[in-house]
Amino acid sequence: MNTDVSTVVIGDRAFQQCLKRYLEPSNTAYCHGVLHTDVLATLRHSTAQVVIVSAELIHQGLGQVLATALPRAIYCLGVEIQANLTASDRPREILTQAALLRQGADAYLRLTAAGASELFLAEQQLLLAQLTAAQRWLKHQDELIQANDFLSSIALADPLTELSNRRALEWELPRQTQRAFAQHQPFSLLILDVDFFKGVNDAYGHVVGDRVLQRLAQRFRSYLRNQDVIFRYGGEEFVVLLKQADANTAQDVAQRLRCLVAEQPFHVENDLTLTITISVGAATLQPDDDPEGKSLLNRADQGLLQAKVWGRNQVVNQNLKPRPNCDR
Repeated sequence: MNTDVSTVVIGDRAFQQCLKRYLEPSNTAYCHGVLHTDVLATLRHSTAQVVIVSAELIHQGLGQVLATALPRAIYCLGVEIQANLTASDRPREILTQAALLRQGADAYLRLTAAGASELFLAEQQLLLAQLTAAQRWLKHQDELIQANDFLSSIALADPLTELSNRRALEWELPRQTQRAFAQHQPFSLLILDVDFFKGVNDAYGHVVGDRVLQRLAQRFRSYLRNQDVIFRYGGEEFVVLLKQADANTAQDVAQRLRCLVAEQPFHVENDLTLTITISVGAATLQPDDDPEGKSLLNRADQGLLQAKVWGRNQVVNQNLKPRPNCDR
């Protein structure tokens, strides 16, 4: 099937033959809709977002299936073909239109299947106008989706460090935890906190403190793997999600991050260079952890608190025995 079609006609052979007379021959595909699964399979291999569906199939539930089962917006035009309607048939036509709209159609059109007549030409123009309106509606939907994606990215980003923020972590942590459980893969979490950061703000001001956080974020990003995700958790705290990382891997990553910070002073301004250290708590997912990742996060937080108690510039892994720092 041509994947570049803009419109797909779904119905039996007679329905398809009728629509072929009305439509432009190019950029249209035809699908013999017997089973909903066949229709969905056809549409998944096409980029088309406008479908013309026979009224019979919409009555059978296809309209509602199209509205919910595809990952993209679909504009469904329900078409009924009925020749030689009289004035007494008008109420039935209106009721059919109402039923189709309730059952998932976005618009309704009745065609008479007449020959090459003035009525046929008028109906053809109306059908093409419906398709133009559908494209206009889809363009508007795409613009709304793009706007929502942009707003979501702003809402989930920390403007200072350009990392994902705490709200993003609250969404991502349960997703990654449940994936690790389902795929039986190791999964670890780190909490990193800048030691004595209040002293930096008090001595040099919040502008310098902000620059330290920005440079920290840049340094973290340069080291972590593409599959790892780092968040600014709040203030001077960061959280790192380590996919496919067991306790030993998490320990190694945490120690290297700690050394990466402690061993390379931060050039903040022309005449100001600061030595910064971090404390790190680490934890690895266990079978009895909750699927939201709350217990995993809490264990890492307890490790961070212990690292502070032990003198800072430490890594405490809740799943391993204490190990010395790499520079001690």
